[in-house]
Amino acid sequence: METIKINAYQFDELSNDSKFNVKCWLDEFPIEYEHELPSGKLVMRYEYFTEQDDELSSETCRINEYLFTKEGKPIHHLKI
Repeated sequence: METIKINAYQFDELSNDSKFNVKCWLDEFPIEYEHELPSGKLVMRYEYFTEQDDELSSETCRINEYLFTKEGKPIHHLKI
């Protein structure tokens, strides 16, 4: 078996361009919530990470233990 060394980064360690790449990836699964209109009707709304500051993205990545390449591409199945 060959051993490979991979540099993995947390969201806060990335450059601004790389953080934007992470946010674009997170936008594939936006935060969905119900919103009540003045008429009383409930509609679904979506909150996108690219429209938010870094704090929400950072917290989401930390809670889910997401790790990334230097370019902001997700690295799956690695533990912190």
